[in-house]
Amino acid sequence: MWVQSSVAGFALASAAGLVSAAGGTVAGQALRGAGPSLYGANQQPLRQTLIAPELLSRATATWRFLVYGTQPLGALAGGLLGAVSLRATLITGAAVMALATVSAARLSRIRAL
Repeated sequence: MWVQSSVAGFALASAAGLVSAAGGTVAGQALRGAGPSLYGANQQPLRQTLIAPELLSRATATWRFLVYGTQPLGALAGGLLGAVSLRATLITGAAVMALATVSAARLSRIRAL
């Protein structure tokens, strides 16, 4: 069940860029808010289930470092692309997120859990 809600959350978050690019700013923001709520609710319990308790703090710190540490790079890339074309930037971001969603849904071994 959690895999379906996670994939649905990723799909909603990636669709948000396309909806915003098409002019649906309010709907795009609603999707962008709903998507992470769906997939985010499953991440911590999954880590707690799969990782030994003595290693959980290290795994969580590593995850946060990778996620939060790469956000400035994404902001820089988004700012540079947005200076050229905001609509193209939204579509590119949505396409990258959709690719990640498809790869997670198709290639991940987590679906078998």
